[in-house]
Amino acid sequence: MARYKLHLNVNDNSGETKLICFDNPAFFMVNLPASALLPAPFNESTAYTTIPDRIQKLIGQTFIFSVSVEQENIFEGLDTFKVNRVIADDLSITKTLHGKKIFAPK
Repeated sequence: MARYKLHLNVNDNSGETKLICFDNPAFFMVNLPASALLPAPFNESTAYTTIPDRIQKLIGQTFIFSVSVEQENIFEGLDTFKVNRVIADDLSITKTLHGKKIFAPK
């Protein structure tokens, strides 16, 4: 069974960071099962030579991410954060931004 593991470099007006996005949050962003992105027939040696169009279309889009700060981030300096939840629709993003529910790092 194919599963998602997306490595994301994200930025906003406060800076940039790296995220890792697994199954459910990634499915929410891509709106396709991971298996639908694999070439048929699947060949592991050539499967990752190109980034699928559906993934490339994420570039430039606006999302709000809820992330986990794990012990590895705090004590070991790991600079990649795990995505727990994604907000992608414009109305929810606008409400969240105007409701001041976002806390940007300083």
